[in-house]
Amino acid sequence: MSLGSKIIKGVLIGSLFLCGVSVASEGISRDEAYQAIRDHQVNRESWSKSLEEIMSSGKSPEEMKVEAEKLGPYPDPTKLLDEAELVIHEDSSDDKAFVALGHIRLVSGILVAMGQESAREKSSDALSLLLNHHVERPDVLSAIGDLIGSAAESIEACDKIYELNSHESVKAEVTLTKVRMLSKEIAKATSAEEREKLFSELELGVEILSKNYPEAKGYDDAFNVEYSYMDVANSAYEASKSLLHGEVFEDFDVATLDGEPDRVSNYRGQFVLLDYWATWCGPCLVAIPELTALKNELKDYPFEIISISLDEDVQAVIDFHNEKTEMPWVNWHLDPTEVDMEVGGMKIPHYILLNPDGQVVFRTTEFNDEKKAYTKNKIKALIAESQGS
Repeated sequence: MSLGSKIIKGVLIGSLFLCGVSVASEGISRDEAYQAIRDHQVNRESWSKSLEEIMSSGKSPEEMKVEAEKLGPYPDPTKLLDEAELVIHEDSSDDKAFVALGHIRLVSGILVAMGQESAREKSSDALSLLLNHHVERPDVLSAIGDLIGSAAESIEACDKIYELNSHESVKAEVTLTKVRMLSKEIAKATSAEEREKLFSELELGVEILSKNYPEAKGYDDAFNVEYSYMDVANSAYEASKSLLHGEVFEDFDVATLDGEPDRVSNYRGQFVLLDYWATWCGPCLVAIPELTALKNELKDYPFEIISISLDEDVQAVIDFHNEKTEMPWVNWHLDPTEVDMEVGGMKIPHYILLNPDGQVVFRTTEFNDEKKAYTKNKIKALIAESQGS
């Protein structure tokens, strides 16, 4: 699927966030509630399959958009939450409950993404029931979906699934999930002791994958690629190791938007925040005001931001700067085919803070107000430490 097709698909499916949550019909039976959920799942799958066929048709983006609009709106996945709760209220251990719990997890995840933090409790309760009654199923991970709870809760869930589920494919996938989560937690850790503890767990996970599931593979729907679990685990391992030991960021040749050659090592002696982004990446654009504020707040410190565009066409980036938003710092363009964009590799937005010696201080996939404050305080603290104050 081309990049343009992915954008169109994202815009169309994104319309679902405008929909509300339905209220269950009064007086329906458990069987009727269950059937409503199953019918809705079938409708969503059918809609998605039809859209995939349109996106792979080879037509122009304009033609694909017209065809996609004929499908009508994407079936709102936030519907039928009350029906799902009715199903599990009577019995949370049978096959119907498994489907209903998976639906609750899906709906809760969407609502949390929409800012409804109260949905986390429903998600957590559904996860507990899945782990208590359905953990041995070969398809348990399909119902659990994304782990949106606290890191401790999510890692504990991974451990329980690995211990109690006998299916090798499930054990492999949940081990990889845990490795990736630990890698993210290492990036957030505020002390060397915490990083060491998390890294030892991550090492164990990588060892388990290497020993027991070296050939395991998965498929990333977002990028339409197959990936190796070991490649993902090794990528997470190396990224975390660099945070643990302060390894120097691997330098590379790149071009400015004017076509001039440049390198990360040219900025040694300063703190450098690498910002991997693209003009079509919504979260990347949302972060620009925070980056601008950080740049202004650290104007008296040895600090630079380098934004590295991964757009397919450099002209799109130039037009973005000229017509929409200024980014008053260093701007580069990098061919996205030269970057590991697969699962576990470089996903955008992606931020890497380097110290003046070019060592990695932290990595993150978000840059909100909290992360801006953390970055600012971290830089000031490291400067004070280097000056012995």
